[in-house]
Amino acid sequence: MDVLPALPAARWESPDSIAPEPVTPPPPPATLARPIVCLEHDRWQLLAEEIDRNPDRQTSWVRPLVLADYGSAAARQGGDRPQKIYTNNEDGVDLVLPSDRLRLAFDVELLALFADRSSDQSVTPDPKGRTVFQVFVRSLF
Repeated sequence: MDVLPALPAARWESPDSIAPEPVTPPPPPATLARPIVCLEHDRWQLLAEEIDRNPDRQTSWVRPLVLADYGSAAARQGGDRPQKIYTNNEDGVDLVLPSDRLRLAFDVELLALFADRSSDQSVTPDPKGRTVFQVFVRSLF
């Protein structure tokens, strides 16, 4: 008769003695995608990241990304290239704007302005950019 190898004895554990494995929540996303909105006014086009929307007050909190100056409203409406492009830098400010003046922007609008900025203009910050931005904001109201 062949002898079978001995199996280890089974150890019985009560359900109370088994510790549950700790549940780890999934990591939060690194960044949240926020919509890019556009405000077109007179000769300017502002593309901004929408941080929050307040439906009760019909306002949106936006962080400007690009302000394009077309020189005239006709040039902007005609699809011409902007004469000057100002990008938001570290001293930029957030704005609270009426939601009805904003529309969702197409990604190609933003990409085209960034491409124009990098190909045609120097990367150094424009000292007049802040002044132009203030003129734009004042013209809205």
